[in-house]
Amino acid sequence: MKEQRIGILALQETKLDDEHLEEIESRCRKTLRIFNSKLTENPSASAGVAFALNKETIKTDEASVIPLIEGRALLLKIKWNESENLTILNIYAPNSAAAHPPFWSKVERRLLEEQITHLDYMLGDFNLVEDARDRSPPHPDDENAVAALREFRQNFGLIDAWRRDNEKEREFTYRHNTNHSKSRLDRIYTSEEHAKTAHDWETRTKALPSDHDMVSVRHALKSAPHIGHGRWTWPIFLATDPTLLTTVSKLGQNLEKELDQLTGDRQETNPQVLWQDFKAQITAEAKKTAKKATPEKSQTHQT
Repeated sequence: MKEQRIGILALQETKLDDEHLEEIESRCRKTLRIFNSKLTENPSASAGVAFALNKETIKTDEASVIPLIEGRALLLKIKWNESENLTILNIYAPNSAAAHPPFWSKVERRLLEEQITHLDYMLGDFNLVEDARDRSPPHPDDENAVAALREFRQNFGLIDAWRRDNEKEREFTYRHNTNHSKSRLDRIYTSEEHAKTAHDWETRTKALPSDHDMVSVRHALKSAPHIGHGRWTWPIFLATDPTLLTTVSKLGQNLEKELDQLTGDRQETNPQVLWQDFKAQITAEAKKTAKKATPEKSQTHQT
């Protein structure tokens, strides 16, 4: 969390009992605030969901959680950057397809009991996929289980933003050690409004050995200014490339002639249009030259 500057880490299948949780908190009390939901009986055997909040990157004092289903569904409420409140649902769904419809009905009922009608994010291990492309070999999951999840997320206005923006991509977060199958069980759903600003989606292996990879996304404030890709600038080495300089000189001479030949009617052709064309021409020539250069030299810059 420190190296990647992760503010909120959602964990599933934690299997944390009170003794182990107390040990972790005693070691990380200065840097982490941890919320855990465990099974009442034999919590170290299965299930468990938790949030770990990074005190070095976000304010955690006002954060609170609502356990919806013990060991399976935990809701986090947190203030983000003093101006925005986030509601995040952490899910560890059942392995059994038959258990999915009653599970999602119960999660929805518990949210409504807590008067929660809007979610900003839902993330976790869903133990199924909505799209056959998210399995290798590709195959659809149980229809009733998928329908239950889909109905739940639609009721709360959640979308699979990564899949929507990467329709043809295939990325897997879980690898079965026995039959070598792969699937995208671990996902992050966002509200429609956050899908527009969420960025830097990434799937990476974790530091600890696991058959699940970690999925991450960066959350940006809705009010944050838009930062585009910038303008391409010439690499320094192009300033001394003799072939390019000769081409630019010739284009410049042609520009001077065209400027001298301008008449009084300048509605279609005027100095500004000619100058714009000249800049476009020399930029195109510079990019061609840079592309032909060695990899070390051809690094371009964005400003």
